[in-house]
Amino acid sequence: MKYAWELSVYFVAYVFPFINDLFADRRFLVGFMRFFSRLGPINQALHRLLSDFFHWKKANGMLTPQGEPVFFDLMDFGTMRAAEKCFYKVGVSVTRPARP
Repeated sequence: MKYAWELSVYFVAYVFPFINDLFADRRFLVGFMRFFSRLGPINQALHRLLSDFFHWKKANGMLTPQGEPVFFDLMDFGTMRAAEKCFYKVGVSVTRPARP
């Protein structure tokens, strides 16, 4: 779960602005920095929650392997699907936003 969250943030907050050269536009930076400043506390709280959940499972004996490994696709996470769509939106500018 941590990895899916980190990849989602990476696509939305780093890759998308970089491939569209948005960090060079002051109009973008003002709103982006507002968004990014709120992301820190959210990120910290989510990581703490996931870490506490892991330790709870470990303390209650729920981490012992039971049969075959369970695999899942990261794209099953809605945030990953949405972030991945941003990855392909090239040519977006501050004055011409991306279409959904």
